[in-house]
Amino acid sequence: MTIKTKQMYGSVIVCLVLLCAQGGVSNAFAQEGARFSRRGRGGLGNISGELNLTPAQQEQIASQRSAQKEETARLREAMSAKRNELRRELEKDNPDTEKISAIIHETKELMGKRLQQRADGILALRSILTPEQFKALNEKMKRSRGRRWQK
Repeated sequence: MTIKTKQMYGSVIVCLVLLCAQGGVSNAFAQEGARFSRRGRGGLGNISGELNLTPAQQEQIASQRSAQKEETARLREAMSAKRNELRRELEKDNPDTEKISAIIHETKELMGKRLQQRADGILALRSILTPEQFKALNEKMKRSRGRRWQK
């Protein structure tokens, strides 16, 4: 076995041990399933009821998110391709430093586009929601993020 193969097997074993130690593999999959089921209800899930969104607001958010979802998928795919290209170049016996620099530059541009897209999405959401709804959504998201890290 090569060193990389041994490292991969070791990493898999460590991940399995950690999953089992934190409540079992089935618990981890149950949590993943719950996360996806919330997303399956239109993105905002039960938050839309808490924010008292109008049907027009719900429709605007749904259309904005579907458009953003397509662009996000395209950017993620492009970033993944660049990471793979960089990995292949770095693994070569004689890597081309100029090519590596070009790939890194292209990856930075893609990351900047993703960040811009995220900011545009937040601004679009802000224009759809009332200031009170937006503030309530921010508070809900902060509490949600806090719970995720407290486990």
